[in-house]
Amino acid sequence: MSDTTSLLMGLYAKTGVTVYYGTNFVTSYARLKPYCDIAFKCLCDVLNHCGSYVYPKPPFYSDEVIDWSKPLTEERQIHNKLITLNGGRAASRLIGGNLNTLTSIWGSEYMPEIKNGDILFLENTEEGADYTERYVTWLKLCGVFKRIGGLIIGKHRQFNDYGINKRSYEILMEIVGEVDFPILAEFDCGHCAPMLTLPIGVEAELDADAQTLKITA
Repeated sequence: MSDTTSLLMGLYAKTGVTVYYGTNFVTSYARLKPYCDIAFKCLCDVLNHCGSYVYPKPPFYSDEVIDWSKPLTEERQIHNKLITLNGGRAASRLIGGNLNTLTSIWGSEYMPEIKNGDILFLENTEEGADYTERYVTWLKLCGVFKRIGGLIIGKHRQFNDYGINKRSYEILMEIVGEVDFPILAEFDCGHCAPMLTLPIGVEAELDADAQTLKITA
């Protein structure tokens, strides 16, 4: 997750081997139940699936930033809700990662080309409205939103809206404008708990109307 986006993308760009954007030991598996169990089961299911795999929708999530120097005795439970920003279906290669880190390797030999029809997933954490606007505008100028066939936006932990009362995905939609591909927001692939593991480079199906993501190969 997060900074390892650059390593994962580099490995995939150089080898074509499937890599996995997901949990790390402490911030996922040191969580309390049910978060640690959901994250671990998803990791195992994704690594061992045969045929297709449909991602679960966790009933609750937590956006807390944990102080790991202190014992963890309780965690926030927020009712989970995915948000369809643009309906439709897409079937193509799944690729993406942390938006902030992607910008650091863009245009280098370690950044795979975003191809026509790709399903792109993006997540960020503890950033503000200003950086969200900057990063998304940069993707638009690079022509990303003219090429992709679907977009998944992860939950943004501790987003700072600077008083404008807008979520990060609302800012994204203002910049992207009207598009003809499905967009599903608030997916559990970011720094919140539980975090679901997404494989980079596999074939997947996104159905924004049904709010489902399925690995197909």
